[in-house]
Amino acid sequence: MKSLLNKEKISILVGILIVLMVGALLLEPLPVDPNYHKFAARRSIWGIPNFSDVVSNLPFGIFGLMGLWLVFGSSGRTIFETRYHAVPYVIFFGAVSAITIGSSYYHWAPANGPLFWDRVPIAIAFMGLFAAFLADRIGQKMGVFCFMPSLIVFASGSLLWDLSHIGQGGDLRFYALVQIYPIITLPLLCWLFPKSHYTTTKHMLLMVGWYVLAKILEVLDHSIYALLGGVVSGHSLKHLVASMAVFTVILMLKSRIGRRN
Repeated sequence: MKSLLNKEKISILVGILIVLMVGALLLEPLPVDPNYHKFAARRSIWGIPNFSDVVSNLPFGIFGLMGLWLVFGSSGRTIFETRYHAVPYVIFFGAVSAITIGSSYYHWAPANGPLFWDRVPIAIAFMGLFAAFLADRIGQKMGVFCFMPSLIVFASGSLLWDLSHIGQGGDLRFYALVQIYPIITLPLLCWLFPKSHYTTTKHMLLMVGWYVLAKILEVLDHSIYALLGGVVSGHSLKHLVASMAVFTVILMLKSRIGRRN
């Protein structure tokens, strides 16, 4: 894609977002399915309701804190050429750490209200990681000081839109875009802008793969629970698999140390 100018490449990414947003506006409001909160694993253990769905969020906190330690520690000074390059990763790993709290709170007593606090850190984490890729591939100053604030505003707006419709069961159209748009455009971004310092296409594909597998496990929550004899549910496995995408980001940044030495 060398024949395309950078402005034209960016226009492609923006165009996809516009098409998706127009498509979302044309759809009917998308409330939360009342059955969504009826997860397969409902056993209480050690006084913790829905034990496996609550506890399976711990890896997010572990990997999130590991990521923050990596960024702020001595390794971070080796990985990042300039400290502000690390800002999107701080946002990402900080939000991932908060997923443990938000998602555990929701799964303790699943309902529409607590679900909002599950989604807040997820949306911010998605936008933080997407901003990291945009900054690395297109330009650090534009990515950190322009794209990242815009993406976080977009994520916040989608959440506030959902919250404003909470009486009708919410409206997930724009929150869904927060996840769908990066998943669609990350491979395209890496193809259009192959030059990078901190991100790799290999790790990006692994992240997307973990995410897709996690969504499949989420959909098959009850089927997997029955298949495994009630040992573990698809939703609990979804948490574990999704956390592996976070661990992949850590591995990606650590690979930068090897490339610089």
